[in-house]
Amino acid sequence: MAALNLHEIANLHETGAGERAGLLLGFSQRARERRPNLSLKVTSRLAILGLPKPLTYNRGIPMTAYVYVSLKKTVLDPQGKTIQGALGKMGYKGLGEVRQGKFFEITLNGGLTKEQAHAEVEKMAREVLTNPVIEEFRFTVEG
Repeated sequence: MAALNLHEIANLHETGAGERAGLLLGFSQRARERRPNLSLKVTSRLAILGLPKPLTYNRGIPMTAYVYVSLKKTVLDPQGKTIQGALGKMGYKGLGEVRQGKFFEITLNGGLTKEQAHAEVEKMAREVLTNPVIEEFRFTVEG
């Protein structure tokens, strides 16, 4: 196991990995088996080491972002036209225009507030998931 510094141990505790943090702080396997509420001891040791007690009430909630990417209306969509022709030949009625796109479902780990999550997802979509010359996007964040 690689050596961790005190702040990495504190991060393990904050993310709910109290058992691993307890092991790294010198608790034996037997002690951890006898005391299932070892995270209290871990918090105490973290305080002795000069690290702040984690704020459990301020911990982020895991969220899911849904990003929809499609070609701009001004860009021709040959794949959409092909799909439209195939659906028409298969007998589907009431068919208008078909445009194809991409869908991304992104799970966020909970270390962000709702506002931070919105900003990060927008940045991801703008900088990585789309080609801004020919594509546009919209997204929602739930959780």
